[in-house]
Amino acid sequence: MPDQKGLFDLTGKVAIVTGSTKGIGRAMAEGLAQAGATIIVSSRKQDLCSEVADQISIATGSKAVGIACHVGDWERIRTSWTW
Repeated sequence: MPDQKGLFDLTGKVAIVTGSTKGIGRAMAEGLAQAGATIIVSSRKQDLCSEVADQISIATGSKAVGIACHVGDWERIRTSWTW
């Protein structure tokens, strides 16, 4: 993959990518991390989110955090976060 920082620099920015444990979502998360963004890896399963976040962090050198969230279940979102 080409150096994303040459295209744009996201240093100091945070990107939340839902569905980012596989496929297009994961590719987007990794590309944004290569551009310097801190990444929030989000999907339904915490163990997979954490694993993918670690892999992205190792591969790109950017900070990545895994946070499980079911974005289709509004009540579950409200109870899983402290606002």
